[in-house]
Amino acid sequence: MLFRSLRVSLSADVSARWRAAVPVTLLAVLVLEPVWRTLALGQLNVVLMGMLVMDLLVLKGSRYSGVLTGLAAAIKLTPLIFVLHLIVTGRRADAIRALATFVGLNTFAGLVLPHDTVRFWSVALIDGNDATTNSWIGNQSLNGIVQRFAGQGSATLAVVGVLCLLCLAISGVLVYRLHARGEGLGALLVTAFCGLLVCPVSWTHHWVWVVPLVAFLVPRALRGAAWARIALASIVVVGSGWEFFVVPSGAHVELHWSLIQALPGNAYVLAALLLAVFVLVRMFRRRPSPVLEAPRA
Repeated sequence: MLFRSLRVSLSADVSARWRAAVPVTLLAVLVLEPVWRTLALGQLNVVLMGMLVMDLLVLKGSRYSGVLTGLAAAIKLTPLIFVLHLIVTGRRADAIRALATFVGLNTFAGLVLPHDTVRFWSVALIDGNDATTNSWIGNQSLNGIVQRFAGQGSATLAVVGVLCLLCLAISGVLVYRLHARGEGLGALLVTAFCGLLVCPVSWTHHWVWVVPLVAFLVPRALRGAAWARIALASIVVVGSGWEFFVVPSGAHVELHWSLIQALPGNAYVLAALLLAVFVLVRMFRRRPSPVLEAPRA
């Protein structure tokens, strides 16, 4: 599934001259912390990502498009943000199929396991992973970074709520405009990283969306875009995971980090925010050209 996601994201934008980039990039992404941690923990992140990439990019226009998104959301709630992606990009029929699949599967689960279903929606969903007090370094989300900088409490949660709404609004604009310019993968990545930021708990292994991001950047780097090469180098530095071994963590020690510790300790969130600023600047600059494109060789 990892290879399939990478191939779908990469191959369509790489000329025959650079076909070797696909297997080389596959081997390269294995050193990224979200990828190797996902594989080491036996998590489903890569599978869910693959389902969403297939549904939103490959099955677009199919009468089955949206079903895989609904299935992914039934397995894990976070892919529900891609229903909004379908709506923003004008694929309302696909969004309806996604929601129908999600509701249908949850209804079936309620009939088969009624006690567990009620417990999930009434208790586990709210208390899971201690989202309101989870300042651990492994939680790379807006909720996590605000708690680590501002402490815990109701005021912090209010700030997080405002930031999440702002993130959703800005991402919606970016997705709409990128989709209008025919940059489907770019729009998909904006939604994916917005989902990681607004989710109350985004473990580092949830950030496997760095794989299609690498696939997005590689062809642009091969065509000479300096910004894409800088971005790839930054992903290697940030995404290798060294930060999580040198910064003190656990037992809420993160609440007492110095600035020097906070920068690497919040590396994923800060990198995503910097990328968002970069996209916004290129989006609204005066010269009308593709937002994230490089000149073709």
